[in-house]
Amino acid sequence: MASFKEFMGAGVDRSKDYALSETIRSEFYTDEGKKKRTRGVKRFFAVTLILVIVTALLNWGIITDWGNVKITRTTMVGRDGHSFSALLYVPESATDAAPAPAIINFHGNAGNARNHESWAVEFARRGFVVLSVDQFGSGDSEQYMEKWGFGDGCMVEVGETYYNYLLDCGFVDENNIIAAGHSMGCTSAMALGGKYNAKAILSASVVTLFPDDYKGYWESYQGSYLSATGDVESTPEKFAESNLKILNTRKGFENVDSFQLDTLYGSFEEGNAYYATLDEKRIHEAAFVNSGTIGKLLWFGQEAVDNVPNYIDGNDQVWMYKDYIGLFGILCFGAFICAVALAIIEMVPAFAIVRQPLPRNVGLRKGGFAFSAVCGILFPWLVLKTGVFGLLTPKNKNAMNYGIFNFTYANVAFYTVVGMSLLGVLTLILFLNTDGKEQKLKLWELGLAPDGSAKLSAEMILKTLAVALMTLAVAFGTIKLQETLTGTDFYAWFFGFKSIPLFKIPHMIPYILIWIACFVVSGIGMNVERRLPSTGKEWLDDVLAVVVNVALATFTIVVIIAVKWHIQSIGQDNLWLFTFNADTQRIWGMPAGMAVGVGGSTYLFRKTGNTWLTAMLMGTVAALCCVLFGQLRFM
Repeated sequence: MASFKEFMGAGVDRSKDYALSETIRSEFYTDEGKKKRTRGVKRFFAVTLILVIVTALLNWGIITDWGNVKITRTTMVGRDGHSFSALLYVPESATDAAPAPAIINFHGNAGNARNHESWAVEFARRGFVVLSVDQFGSGDSEQYMEKWGFGDGCMVEVGETYYNYLLDCGFVDENNIIAAGHSMGCTSAMALGGKYNAKAILSASVVTLFPDDYKGYWESYQGSYLSATGDVESTPEKFAESNLKILNTRKGFENVDSFQLDTLYGSFEEGNAYYATLDEKRIHEAAFVNSGTIGKLLWFGQEAVDNVPNYIDGNDQVWMYKDYIGLFGILCFGAFICAVALAIIEMVPAFAIVRQPLPRNVGLRKGGFAFSAVCGILFPWLVLKTGVFGLLTPKNKNAMNYGIFNFTYANVAFYTVVGMSLLGVLTLILFLNTDGKEQKLKLWELGLAPDGSAKLSAEMILKTLAVALMTLAVAFGTIKLQETLTGTDFYAWFFGFKSIPLFKIPHMIPYILIWIACFVVSGIGMNVERRLPSTGKEWLDDVLAVVVNVALATFTIVVIIAVKWHIQSIGQDNLWLFTFNADTQRIWGMPAGMAVGVGGSTYLFRKTGNTWLTAMLMGTVAALCCVLFGQLRFM
C-alpha cells in the first residue's frame, strides 16, 4: 500500500518540468530573451486592442441600430445638489419638429441604467426616445438622503427629477410618455406615471412601497397599464386577485367580479387599456432577458401611444445579440488588461523588477493535485451551502447593507470569495507540508519575492502596485472613451465592465483590498500549488493552465446558477443539493469576473512570475466586475 507521501506525489519525476523552467529562466536574462518578450508583448497588445475596438463597434451597432440611435450619458442636479445620471437614447427620427414618444425606465434594487438595455434597444429602434436612469446611489448617481433616508421615497422624488428632464426635451412628445419599471423601480414608474398622467405605465415584477404623499397619484390613475410577472413569483389565482382589486378602482370596471389574465380590459383607443400577464417559467430577474416579457412590453407600449415612428412587431427582437457580443467583449477586455500591464512592464525599464522569470514547477502531483482540484470544485458549493459559514445567514442573505459594506448583492460574491480563500488556505498548508517541503520550496517560487531572494522586497511590491494602478487607469480610461464615443460599454445580461464613478472609489477601496488579499491566496493555489506538469511547449502550457484554472474556479458557480435558474423557473426550488444559505441568484457578475480574474492571474503569473501583480490587478478587476453592475448605495 502506498504511503501518504507517495499518494500525495512525493518522489514524482519532475525532470521534464524543471528542464523547461530552467530553459525559460536562463533565456529570461539574455538580450535575445528580452527582444523575444518585447515582440510578444507588442503583438499581444495589438491583437487585444483590435479585438476590443472591433467588439466595441459591433456592440455599438446592435444597440444603436447601426447609428440610427444616439446614446448619451446625461447628468442632472436634484434639489439637494446631488448629481444624478441617466442614459438617453435618441433615435434620428426624434426632432424638435417631429417630437417622438418616450419611455422612462426605472431599474430595481440591485441594478443601474444598463439593466434596462434590452428594453432600451427595442424601444429605441422603434422610434421611442428612451431615458434609463441610475436611481439614487446606483450607477453613476450620487446619494439622496435628505428626507427619507434609504427608502422608496428617495426613488420617487429623485425619479421626479428624471421625469421633468424628459418633459423638457423638445424632441419628446410630452403627451406620449410611458413610465416603466422593474421590481422596486415600479414604485417610481407607477407613482410618477400617475402624477404626470403618463400615456401608459409598464411594470415588470411589481414591488411597490409608495410614500404617503405619492400613493394617491397611482390610486387615481386611469390610463393604460400593463403588469407582467413571472409564474415563479406568483400563482395565477393570487395575481388575478391582486389585479382585480386594481381594475375595480377604474371607471367602468367597478363591478367586474373576476379577472382573466392575458385579457385586454378597456381599449387603447379610449386610453384605459389594462392587461396583466403571468409569463411562463420566468423568475424575478429574467424580466430583462425574457423575449416573451419584452415582446408584451413592446406590443402594449406601441399600441398605447399615438403615432409610433417605426412600428415593429413585438416578436422581432435583436437585444440578445448585444449580450453575446458583450460577453465576448468582457473576455477581450480582460485580455487587454493583461496586455497593458505587460506593455508597461516591458517598455518602462524602472518596472523591470515587476517581471521575474517563471519559477520551477513544484506543484502538487498525483493524489495531491487531484485533492486540490476536487477542493476547487467543492469549495464554492460548500461556501454557498453554509452561507459562508454563517456570515450570510438565511435571515440576512438579502440584507441591503449586510456586513461592513453597503454593496447589497455584491456582498454575496464578496463573502463567497472570502470563504473560498479560507478553505484555500487548507490546501496551501497541505502543499507546503508535502510537495513544497520535499522540493525545498523557496519564497521567490511563490511569486512573492524577486528571483532567488528569500526575503520580501518593498521595491517589488510598490512598483507592482504602481503597474497595477497604471494598468487600471489605462484600461478603464479606454472603457470611458468607449462610453463617450459610442454610449456603450461591455455589458451582458446582468454583469459587465463600465467606467468607474470616481466619487465611489473611496468606498470601494476596503472592499477591493480584501479581494486582493483573497487573490494572493488563490493565486498561489492556482499558479504554484496546482500548477500542471509541463508539456514541453511553453505556449501550450500557458493555454492549458488558463483553461484548467478558469474551469476549476468557475465550473461550480456556473452550474449552481444555471441549475438554480432552471429549478426556480419550473417551481421546484426545494432540492437539498441546490438549497443554499447564500442567495446564489445575486452573484450575477461572479462567473464572468472570476473567469477574467482567474484567467488573467494565470496568464500574468506565467509571464511575470509575480503573485503580487496577479492579486493586485486581477483581484481588483474581479471585484469591479461584481460591484460596477451591482448596487452601491452609501448610508
